[in-house]
Amino acid sequence: MNLNDKNELNVLGQAVVLCRAQAWQSHMMMHYYQRNRALLKLWEPTRSMLYLFEASWRKLLKEREQLSLNKQSAHWVILSPQELQVIGCINLARLPFSLPTLNLGYSMDQDWQRRGIMSHVLDLVVEDAFSELEISEVEASCLPENTASQQILKRLGFTQRIKEHGYRTYDINGISRKHMCFHKAKYRLSS
Repeated sequence: MNLNDKNELNVLGQAVVLCRAQAWQSHMMMHYYQRNRALLKLWEPTRSMLYLFEASWRKLLKEREQLSLNKQSAHWVILSPQELQVIGCINLARLPFSLPTLNLGYSMDQDWQRRGIMSHVLDLVVEDAFSELEISEVEASCLPENTASQQILKRLGFTQRIKEHGYRTYDINGISRKHMCFHKAKYRLSS
């Protein structure tokens, strides 16, 4: 499925809207991060206080729009049915020194979790990235205790990297934490 800039979806009987992240959504993104600040602090790299201000989001979203237009990355938001608030974010960004690989990051509003929405939308976004961007692999990382993310990634066909490539270290809430690394290749070799 090739995704459009705006996609109205029905996920397990729940209507949501998947849109490319754009600068006009800065107010909604600011509120998303304010609403979910405590939750995101547990899982995401340490964020600047600028993430709580609309002007910062406007600038960041303009930069992301340009990267998306240049097929350097892909940035998506999941909106509530009435398109009044962001309920989820998905980012596919190039890893340094790894042009054919995108790093997948995602989060879901605390009030919209465990409804199957993120699994469904991530599947669409990853497949769209494989067809629209010049990549051969998508990589994602999560903390070992984040079993919900591990289950989503495995359900979508990601496999855990092994040995020395199986972990990356990120700063979470001021503490250096090991993350499990998963990846999904565009083409799988059959045995």
